[in-house]
Amino acid sequence: MFYITENPELSYVVESCIERPYRFSSVDCQPLRKDVLSRQKDYLEAISTLQNVQLINSLEAFYPAEKCLTYYEGKLLYADDDHLSVAGSNFQFEKLLRKHFE
Repeated sequence: MFYITENPELSYVVESCIERPYRFSSVDCQPLRKDVLSRQKDYLEAISTLQNVQLINSLEAFYPAEKCLTYYEGKLLYADDDHLSVAGSNFQFEKLLRKHFE
């Protein structure tokens, strides 16, 4: 049995990351891994106690480095602050889940 952890949640409105003429945003659209880990600390500790379950951590796909991927190949990976877009779901499958289901 597999358990896929929650996606890294964003701490801002994702629409603020979409580039538009005359929009000057001060939002950093790539939250730091340490900030997400801090917010998810209790949740990650709780699920780490599950038995007979293979945990698949979503952070592995969305954090290849210290900053979160919110775009990939020009596509926004999030529909809102914590739900993936269709492109994000495809990205998660390709980068994280495919290897577990082949």
